[in-house]
Amino acid sequence: MTSVSRVANPRLILGFILICTLVGVTSFIIGKSSSSSQEEALATAQTTLAVYAPAERRTLGATATHNGSVQIPPSQDISYNGSGIVTTVNIQEGDTVRPGTLVATVDSNPVIAVLGSDKPIYRDLHPGDTGYDVEAVQEILSQLGYPLAITGKLDENTEKTLETLYRNIGYTSPCGEKVCVLTGTFLKIPADLPPVTTTSKAGTDTAQDPVLFSANSGNRNIVARIGVAQKEDFNDQPEITVSGPAGEIIRSTDYSFSDFKEGTDKALPGYDLTINLPQDLATIPDDKTVVTLNLNTTVKEYLAVPAVAIRQEGTTTYVLTEDGNRVEVTVLTQAQGWAGIEETNGITEGTQVLVS
Repeated sequence: MTSVSRVANPRLILGFILICTLVGVTSFIIGKSSSSSQEEALATAQTTLAVYAPAERRTLGATATHNGSVQIPPSQDISYNGSGIVTTVNIQEGDTVRPGTLVATVDSNPVIAVLGSDKPIYRDLHPGDTGYDVEAVQEILSQLGYPLAITGKLDENTEKTLETLYRNIGYTSPCGEKVCVLTGTFLKIPADLPPVTTTSKAGTDTAQDPVLFSANSGNRNIVARIGVAQKEDFNDQPEITVSGPAGEIIRSTDYSFSDFKEGTDKALPGYDLTINLPQDLATIPDDKTVVTLNLNTTVKEYLAVPAVAIRQEGTTTYVLTEDGNRVEVTVLTQAQGWAGIEETNGITEGTQVLVS
């Protein structure tokens, strides 16, 4: 008799299959959820949160700060009228050369600074000589404080006056016992010549290098571009403190403004503020020095935003508001980390502006 195998209860098999399927689906959902949570956390970590701050009414303006630079005028060369070897140089950098100053000696002959005459001295002059060049010498002697009649003749009075001049500067006549005037004796300089910047050196051949010394053709000054609205800070003519890398340079109220200038790629539109530096300033910065100008201004209330909210693109200054608008602003002053701005549409007290 053939035996027949019994099949397990179908209901049990079906239940087992359903349990396995349920376990698999549940594991998938949990894994998916965990992966999504990690991705969201990573995305959140990689997202920079925008930070906003409100515009406020603030009292600012106790100190306004601007950057400027030193401007140096072109150099002016004072040249010897003649030829010879420089034997001594009697001036140095920083000296002020005025009429009567012994500048140098050339071939051991004195060279004296004078304002000069309209008549040139074109030859060496000796006693008895006459002409317009003798008149020039007599005019120069009178300028130097030695009153003398203008006769056009190198007469006895002129000889004695020349002897006195040479004696007063510690020299005798360049011609020895006889009095004479060489073409290079008197060195013509402009009136109110600024201090000396460079000098010749002993041994220099004036035929090849006739410049005995150089001076700036004007005073050094400091220039800073000031915005239209910021110019109001100067209405009360405040004192400006100029500071450089080594500290304070000068305090001054000797400054002026140019006419309005259009903006460029390197400068905003506005006015050039020029501060004059005195000639006797102990330490005069060079033209590579960037300086800071600080001035005490009238304290005012401004609509203000954090200074870090101010953005620049070319010559345009603007802020970004919380609603995504870009609003152009004019900065009137900056102090204590805040920028006082001109009243404008789009920014009112409480407007949220982007700071980071």
